[in-house]
Amino acid sequence: DTGLLLPRVAVFCNGRRLATPGSLTVDRTNLTRASTCQFQIDAGAAPYWFDPNDPTATADLKALNLDVQFGLLAPGSPEAAVSYSSIFQGAVTDVDWSPETQTVNVSSRDFSSLLVDHQVDGDALLNMTASAAAQKVAAAVGLGTDIDPAPGMIGQYYHTEHKQQSRPSRHRFQTAWDFKIGRAHV
Repeated sequence: DTGLLLPRVAVFCNGRRLATPGSLTVDRTNLTRASTCQFQIDAGAAPYWFDPNDPTATADLKALNLDVQFGLLAPGSPEAAVSYSSIFQGAVTDVDWSPETQTVNVSSRDFSSLLVDHQVDGDALLNMTASAAAQKVAAAVGLGTDIDPAPGMIGQYYHTEHKQQSRPSRHRFQTAWDFKIGRAHV
């Protein structure tokens, strides 16, 4: 009995617990890009949670939602005593299945990546508060929000300086991620 806490990891795909990963990497980032997760697990027996004939053709990889949880186990305690906390939630981006070794390598990006993939029309966000605009952008990509109301307006409304801030910061090639991060820095 060493008295050291033992780390435990649980990976869920659409609520179904998968085998314990043989390797796991979570790359958590700041405001510059979406976090990523890669892991390798034993594929186990059929039925698989992916298409073994063509893992990349699974109905829609983005529909495979991952929840990676971490917990610590006290020595001598039963496995059921682990209290898990989520450390990563996201959508699967790639599944690589090896039938020879019966292992699956999975890559995923967190749900903020939905914002990276979505372009924002700057005109659609004019004359709104920052919190209302953030809620509208999140809803457009299917994300929920927990945003404190902000009194400040963004966009074009009364003064020239507002107009100057509105259009250049939200041109037609801006992603929802750029918009959200730009508002965070204002």
